[in-house]
Amino acid sequence: MALQKTLIEFDIALNQNQPVLEKISSGNHYFSTTELNELSDQTLIENDQAMTMTNNQSQILDQYSNMVSAVVSNNLNDVMKILTSITLILTIPTIIGGIYGMNVNLPGAQLASAFSWIMIATIVICLITLHTLRRHHYM
Repeated sequence: MALQKTLIEFDIALNQNQPVLEKISSGNHYFSTTELNELSDQTLIENDQAMTMTNNQSQILDQYSNMVSAVVSNNLNDVMKILTSITLILTIPTIIGGIYGMNVNLPGAQLASAFSWIMIATIVICLITLHTLRRHHYM
């Protein structure tokens, strides 16, 4: 950000100097010798080169900033994909617990080992979901 700010200020300064240098270079009455005229022409050329370099550096900096932004966005997408997958897996026990927590007759609710079977089925479903997500490269 600091480099970008500096380049913008440098570009503004060069653009403001350009008309003055052109006026000095075009008027032969400012300088009486050819050496001073050549020096003013060289100064104008150097100012043009500095403006070109500033524009090039600004474009490179913009491209670098876009690249860094794309990398950060890609990393954020990867993290969000993993967190969404974890949320999906953790939702399964919540749904099953909510269904079997209701006061209605459900299959297997009369068995003494119903809780163990429900827990085993929940774990199996979660593992199948985890395997499916890993196979599709979501985790």
